[in-house]
Amino acid sequence: MRAIYDRFQLQALLDGDAPVSVMQTQIGVCQADFPPGFVHDAGDRVQVRGISFVASDAQPDGQGWVYLPVKKIGSAGP
Repeated sequence: MRAIYDRFQLQALLDGDAPVSVMQTQIGVCQADFPPGFVHDAGDRVQVRGISFVASDAQPDGQGWVYLPVKKIGSAGP
């Protein structure tokens, strides 16, 4: 199935401290590639080139795509 695998850097400001930068991984999927009525949700599992990920959220973009912020299964990092 078609999907967009993306890693990008997020910068967060913590209460008066220096900015912190973290890497975020997300996978974008086309909703039309799934059965009618299928709803994406936190906990969805995705496999990309043999690496398993779990979604922490599902974020529809209103244009037919859903973006899933993911984390590698068994990993503390993105």
